[in-house]
Amino acid sequence: MELSSNFQSVLMRKVLLVLSFFISTAYAVAQQPPAAYLKAKSDLDAKAYGMAKDGFVPFLDVAKYGLLSNYAAFHSAEAALQLAQAPQAIELLSALKGKVWSQSEETTYLLALAYFQNNQLVEGLQAIKGLTREPFLSKGDRATFSYLQNT
Repeated sequence: MELSSNFQSVLMRKVLLVLSFFISTAYAVAQQPPAAYLKAKSDLDAKAYGMAKDGFVPFLDVAKYGLLSNYAAFHSAEAALQLAQAPQAIELLSALKGKVWSQSEETTYLLALAYFQNNQLVEGLQAIKGLTREPFLSKGDRATFSYLQNT
């Protein structure tokens, strides 16, 4: 009787261990961004801005990708700015404005740069006023000085 109880206990532990392994593996896989997103991010890092901007487009659907769509919009706007496509960057970043997420301060800074690049100086200055923490306050000050000096 005792042997059977020990066997059941060991068997139960093994089943729970295997089950927890499968659950944690499934969770880890679910947390990985899709390969196409990672490729677009790699293109952005490699300064292949046109390919990166196009690569992020499928991930802009909030209903399908949730929070990942915020990152896709942000990175797509980064690429658009590098391609001197300020209106597209403004559109992407304006949609993110007001959302609470880890890149909100960076979004405000990038939006200010996009406004400056699009010669919308008043809007750029208003965006700069929305910055609240370093290093973005300093970067915003430098960007303001640079763009206003050229005007």
